[in-house]
Amino acid sequence: MNKEIIVSICCATYNHQKYIRDAIEGFLMQKTTFPFEILIHDDASTDGTADIIREYEAKYPDIIKPIYQTENQYSRGINPYSAFVYPRAQGKYIALCEGDDYWIDPYKLQKQVEFLENNKNVSIVIHPVKLEKDGMIINERKFGLGKENRFFYSTDVIRERDQFAATCSYVLRKEVVKQLPSWSDRYPVGDFLLEMYSQKVGKGLYLPDVMGVYRISTHNSWTNRVLAIPTQRKIFSINMMTYYTKLKEDFPKLTEVDFSTREIATIHSICESSLIIGDFNCFNQWVTILEKKYSKYLQKKTSIVVFKNYPQILHIYLKLRNKIVFILKKYNIK
Repeated sequence: MNKEIIVSICCATYNHQKYIRDAIEGFLMQKTTFPFEILIHDDASTDGTADIIREYEAKYPDIIKPIYQTENQYSRGINPYSAFVYPRAQGKYIALCEGDDYWIDPYKLQKQVEFLENNKNVSIVIHPVKLEKDGMIINERKFGLGKENRFFYSTDVIRERDQFAATCSYVLRKEVVKQLPSWSDRYPVGDFLLEMYSQKVGKGLYLPDVMGVYRISTHNSWTNRVLAIPTQRKIFSINMMTYYTKLKEDFPKLTEVDFSTREIATIHSICESSLIIGDFNCFNQWVTILEKKYSKYLQKKTSIVVFKNYPQILHIYLKLRNKIVFILKKYNIK
């Protein structure tokens, strides 16, 4: 008789041929007292990623359960996790890891699941990770919240200017993904939503052990496909401001102050990307909003002064800066 699956490891991958072995090996090395499954969604990779997954599937057919797409779903606006991965998950808990990240602690799942089993009021468990760029570890303890176990809440997540935790650190109750709002499929940053809506199910728990590696700026990473392209970054940031409104409706106890840090950072992104591409109408619209609505939350008012008075100079500077960064990357100059 088959034992009940306790954890569903969920992995989405696209053109991760250089990295996917590390991810799968990190899954397979887990030492647990419970059964787990590995759900991999390959989004029509063209670089051999699917062949590597098939190799592992042949060796571990009872554990590794892939989906191989023939047409890229993400480009069609379809969220692979909600559409294909989560509905197949048999586990009581869901562990997440993108195809270009990986785990380094064989007891990672065991530790996190034990806390979830023993703390029914906890909905998600996270941990710090190592940060890797171009094959080198550049930070030994990214997303650290201290060296002791601690709870975290929606206020901690929303007040963080950028990413709160690494996706590859998440282990959460399946109920979290079941109660995500209907608009979550269209939301630009799914991991942020999981951090927030896990608070509808229970508290968050942080473990201080470094148990994974988060790769940044990989060739097909979301950062390189969206944030590195000014036109895409502008669209993404404007969408984020729209969805903050929806979040405020679902989290009425959070205040304007709670949202201010993240919203100011997002508006800065809109203004900067608008200047780079020369969209001065969009720039003027958002710098006016920044001045009227958020001025009281800015520690320094210089950003508004500079934005308002020197847009043309900033436009030239930012275009030159982007060009220099592109050349440095092209010729691999550090």
